[in-house]
This record gives sequence, structure tokens and C-alpha cells, in this order.
Amino acid sequence: MGSTGAEPGKDGGVSSLLVDSPPPAAPAVAEAPEPPAPAPRACETCGAPLLEGQYWCLECGTGAPGRLGVRAGWRVAALVVGITLLLASGALAASYAALSSDSKRAVTNPGAQASLPATTSPPAAPPAGPTPTSPATVTPPPVKPTATPATPAPATPSTSTPSTSTPSTSTPSTSTPSTSTPSTSTPSTPSRPKPVIPRHLIVLDTDAASTYNPGGLPDSNFGDPSATIDGDSSTSWTAKTASPGCKVGAGVGLDLKSAQSVKQLNLATDTPDMDAEIYGAKSGQPASLPASGWVHLASRPRVKSNARIGLAKANKRFRHLLVWIPHGPAGKCPTHVSVNEISLQG
Repeated sequence: MGSTGAEPGKDGGVSSLLVDSPPPAAPAVAEAPEPPAPAPRACETCGAPLLEGQYWCLECGTGAPGRLGVRAGWRVAALVVGITLLLASGALAASYAALSSDSKRAVTNPGAQASLPATTSPPAAPPAGPTPTSPATVTPPPVKPTATPATPAPATPSTSTPSTSTPSTSTPSTSTPSTSTPSTSTPSTPSRPKPVIPRHLIVLDTDAASTYNPGGLPDSNFGDPSATIDGDSSTSWTAKTASPGCKVGAGVGLDLKSAQSVKQLNLATDTPDMDAEIYGAKSGQPASLPASGWVHLASRPRVKSNARIGLAKANKRFRHLLVWIPHGPAGKCPTHVSVNEISLQG
């Protein structure tokens, strides 16, 4: 009885231990570490940041590594170069073979043609024998076209003369095309010297010329200034001279209508050895000389009949030009000085 009672109690204690004891803890699962965030992409050239999926730098235009269209094409390039070299070598070999075959043909043909006179030369001896057989052997070879004028008189019955004379008359065909008349006539024309054309001729209006008279001299002392730009050297602008020193103190003013660069002034006169000075003004024509508005461009004492006067400061642009005549020819002062023509080159 006691043992039986103790057993249930023991069983009950075991069962209570099993029931009351907590379940074993589950082993902790180690969490996988988060992958590191990808490093920000930047341009290799300027360092500007590149977004995801951006293959070209918006700052400098440099392509990013791994962009679309980038392929290691050295194999393809090597293949293309190899095929090109192979085709070029084949073309060279074919051309060399063609040239060599043509050269062989050119060498063989003259040999065959040169052998013909050698075979026909021995039959030239039989003319001393019987006459009926000699014409048959003499007619084929065309080696005696030059002896035709000497043979026709004694050998009239032989038919060799017409057969050789007709084909050998090739002199007119060769002489007529060989005339070099067109070739000699053509080189004779370019040997003539070409006229010198001015680089740039400035065209003036008909009313561009005027008498510049800052001293207030009478108008009767001067001629028509438009005669200096009419293109006729027989007409001229004139100005009276005065003593002492053959003084003139006037000139011809030119209005170009717009500011232009003038590099040379051409002057023609019937009274050489007079003095001339050239002035330029950028805007309006100053009323007096000297004045701050005038820019001195050139001085030419003792002007010749046809003078080419280079102007300083040609790189600057002027609207008004003045051909100023301070004095007439020294020592032989005429009653007036003349300016026949004025032209300008830019």
C-alpha cells in the first residue's frame, strides 16, 4: 500500500516537472548583414556626380565606364585590317601577273616579227636565175619599199612594183597628223604680259568733289572741281597763283559719302612740280586748315604729272579727303595750277 501510494506521487511529481518546466529556447538565428550601399558614381574627367542609369556626363560629355555601345573591338579591327591586307596583296599579285604576261607578249611579238625579214632575205638572191620564178618570191617581202623608184624602169613586166608601192605610201598619213601648229599657237598667247588691275577702286559720286577755300578767295579764281573725277584727263580744276612764293592756299575736297579705308591716291596734273598735301576727316569737313578735325596723311613736294601717293594710317576709315595745294611750282610760277584727275584705291 505504501509503495503503491508513493509511486503515484512520484509519477505525479515527474509529470508536474514536465508540465511546469519551460520549453527550451530556440537557437538565435544570426541576421545577415545588410549589403553596403553602392558608392556614388562620378565622372572620371570632371568629377561630376552621375545618377543611376546615366552613361554620359552632363558637364563635360565624357562617357561613363560600361556605357552602351562600348565594346572591346580590337578583335574586329584586327580582323578588318587582316582582310584588307589580304585583299590588297591579292590585288598586287593580280596586277603583277597581268603586267608580266603583257611584257611577255610584247617580247614574243617583236621576235616573231623580226624573224620574218630573216626568212625572206635568202630568197633575194634568185633574181639572177630564171625570170618566171623570181617575181613570185620577190613580191611577198615588203623589205624594199625604198628601192621602188630604181626598180620600175628595168622591171616593168613584173607585178611587184604595184603591190609594193601601194601599201608603202604611208608617208602622207604620218606627216599630216604630226603637224604641231595647234601646240605652238597656244603657248604664244600667255607669254604676253597681263595688265596690272588695281586691287580695289573706290567709285565716287558725280557730286563728291568741291573746292576747299578756307581763305575766302574769289570763286573766279577756281575752276570746276567735278572735272577732277569725271574720268577725262583733258578737263581739270584750276586755281590761280599769287605772289610771293606762287601761293595757292586752296584744294579739292572729296566726300566719300561713308567712312572708308583709302590706301592710295592717284593724281594727274598739267602743272608738275607743284606741292600737294593729303588730309582726311572722319565725320564732317573742317572749315579751316589746320584744324583738329583734319588728319595729315601724306606730303608730296614737286608732284609729277602722274603721281601715286601712298596714304599713312590706311587702316583707319575716313569720309572726307582733301588734296591741298599750298604752293605752285617754285622758280617757274605759272598763272594757275591744275588738277586733272583724282582716283582712290582701297
